[in-house]
Amino acid sequence: MHSKLISRLVITSRITLLVSFCLAIYLALSAPATFIVPDRQGTLAEIEAATSIAELKARASGLAMVGNNATQICKVLFGVAVCTLLGFTVLSVLNLIWLGSLRKSTDEHTTP
Repeated sequence: MHSKLISRLVITSRITLLVSFCLAIYLALSAPATFIVPDRQGTLAEIEAATSIAELKARASGLAMVGNNATQICKVLFGVAVCTLLGFTVLSVLNLIWLGSLRKSTDEHTTP
């Protein structure tokens, strides 16, 4: 009985560790894609250097597209973070339940 509960705890702890590691890598790789304007001064200089309305419209269209992409990436990252936290909550509740069972089982075997 004890080994079964302990093995469950080990499995859920390994799952939590693996998901945490994968999430950290995913966030580290995806976060730079959320920058809309990496060089603010350069972008302002390009806008100031525009000589026609067509150039300004093209620049505005490009910034709107990049902004939309960054928004979509942020939504995905937020969803991943929320789902991960919910998963960790479920695994933590399972661990607490199994630890309570292990404690009861240990107390039953130690009391005369």
